[in-house]
Parts: sequence; C-alpha cells; structure tokens
Amino acid sequence: ARKFEKHRLQILRASKNSLLGKPYTVANYYSKVLLEDGAWHVDRYVDELEDGGLTLAECGGTVRRILEGRMAAETLCMGNVDAEGARQIGEIVEERFVKKELPLS
Repeated sequence: ARKFEKHRLQILRASKNSLLGKPYTVANYYSKVLLEDGAWHVDRYVDELEDGGLTLAECGGTVRRILEGRMAAETLCMGNVDAEGARQIGEIVEERFVKKELPLS
C-alpha cells in the first residue's frame, strides 16, 4: 500500500508538471487530445489522483476486469500424438494458463 501511494503521488506530480514543458511538447499534447476520441485531458487525471478515491484494490479490480477473457493460446502438437491426444494437450494448456486466475503481482 505504501508503494502504491508513493507511485500515485509521483504520477500526480508528473501530471501536474506535464503542461509546464517545452511549448512544442505541450502543443503536441493538445493536438493529441483534440484528435483522439475520448482522450482524457491531464486535468482529469489530476482530479482523479487528487481526490484520494483511487485505491490499490480499485486499480487491481480494474486491471483484472480488463485482462479477463483477453488471453488466448494456440498449441501445435507434433510427433507421436493423434487428434484426441492433441485435444487433451490443448485442454491442459487452456486449464492451466487461459482459464486459471493468475496473480497480478
């Protein structure tokens, strides 16, 4: 939890300082915000980081939701294995890596 708070404060500080950079860097940033649909302005990041509502559990839950269902695996079985054996190997890979809930740390 201490590391999370330390990083939150570092990101907050960097976000506040981001618009104090070189003029061409700031201009590029504003161009990106205007051109990208749904892009957040840095002030919105600062608001989210400053209000104290951002917690380690909330971040972990968000990451878990993002990663759920996004992992896929393909297997190639060669050698002395028939179609049924290849299916069994594929099921083992799927159970151990794709469907298994992996720790985020």
